[in-house]
Amino acid sequence: VELDQSTISKISNARALRPNGKLVLQAYSYLHILKPYALNYEPGRSELGKLVKEFHELVVERGSVHNTFKLIEIELGLMYDMLFSKVGTIFTLWGSILRFISLSCIVLVLTWLVSMLKNPPKPPTPPTNLHIDLPITITLLVGLLLSEIVGVLEQLRADCAIVWAFKHYPSKLVTPIFDLHDLTSFKSIRVYELMGQFSLLNFCIKKKSKMFNDIVEHFCGREKMWARFSLPLSPIHPSLKELIINQLQQKMKHISEVETSQVSTMKISEWTLGSYVYLNEFKWIIDLEFEESIVIWLVCYHSELKGSRLVTDEIEATKTLSYYMMYLLFICHSSLLFCSNNDKVMQAYTNVKKFLESSESTSSKVGSYKLLLQKELDSNNMTINNIHKLVCSLMEKENKWKIMSYVWVEMLCYAASHCPAKNHVLELRRGGQFVTHVWLLLMHFGIRKMSKVITFQQPTDPN
Repeated sequence: VELDQSTISKISNARALRPNGKLVLQAYSYLHILKPYALNYEPGRSELGKLVKEFHELVVERGSVHNTFKLIEIELGLMYDMLFSKVGTIFTLWGSILRFISLSCIVLVLTWLVSMLKNPPKPPTPPTNLHIDLPITITLLVGLLLSEIVGVLEQLRADCAIVWAFKHYPSKLVTPIFDLHDLTSFKSIRVYELMGQFSLLNFCIKKKSKMFNDIVEHFCGREKMWARFSLPLSPIHPSLKELIINQLQQKMKHISEVETSQVSTMKISEWTLGSYVYLNEFKWIIDLEFEESIVIWLVCYHSELKGSRLVTDEIEATKTLSYYMMYLLFICHSSLLFCSNNDKVMQAYTNVKKFLESSESTSSKVGSYKLLLQKELDSNNMTINNIHKLVCSLMEKENKWKIMSYVWVEMLCYAASHCPAKNHVLELRRGGQFVTHVWLLLMHFGIRKMSKVITFQQPTDPN
């Protein structure tokens, strides 16, 4: 089912259009322009500019973070239906004919068997077990009929059905589809609404060299072994979505697309630290590779958390996001492929593990963090020295939690944009990941690859 842009514009301006239906139509229009599932596809500049402007108005003027992510969810749902499901077959002529034949055959056979049950054949024709076999067969056919009806209703409440209904809009024959969609579709969870969580530091402390863990790692792989230590799934809190939207909005005020060949790419945490005029002070960590800096920022977060007396929503959102990034890095490394140098990650992990094990004999886990909060630390461990340097630098900053939360959003955006589009699309078959939401969200802000958006400008008010 396809709608051209002229039809979409005509329907969008209709006053009788319902809000939920309008959101689905808008999602279909954006998906039709971006085509994120098409490899090496670049949308037209005029169409993309119009899309970014409309999306900016949706986020800023209407101020609805919920509708923003709901729009992304609908687009991912449409993408899944388009690529992996058979939901579109019911909206074709042959699909409708085959579905009608299937239902008709079930109803005819069921009617015939019920009539036989009421008026059984006279002897000696009927088999001896007919009075037992008939009720069982009728029950199975009733179950099959109900299954077919539920399947049809599931397809009719899908977002693809709304797109098909718009093709015949404003015919009254498609009104029941809009009613069914309003009743069921927007009350259900569309795509994955939970985030995996993995605490690297808990893993470093709890994971001992046991024979069972070694066997699991040898036969099932390292990721399967790590998955045994993952934390319970965490719901995606609205404050986390708002944090991401707010940072992307602020970033787009100071970043523009460069059309010349002189392109200077931003590194992880460069925009955040530059926004707060800390570029010179933290230049050393900006120059580190992503695979090493992500571990350093994680341990730094936990060290600063031990020294904080108040736990705010911002701190909780940062914790959820940092654990999710560890989950992607260690549990989903082979499926998302945003990390190019896994050896760097393992080296940083080994250095942190050695530090925790060496301090475990003389102090508790909390004591290990307190060592990092001290002004001086005597260690030959380069990773630990970098963590200690970052912790001491952030301790003096009043806005340290704002800085850390924005840095983790930058890391999530980095992972989303550097993961191949094919992997994002295939992830939908397994229920989807939140990083795929962010990947599609970046496209709506006009960012297809992080390396193509640059030109940093200092804000007038760093606070």
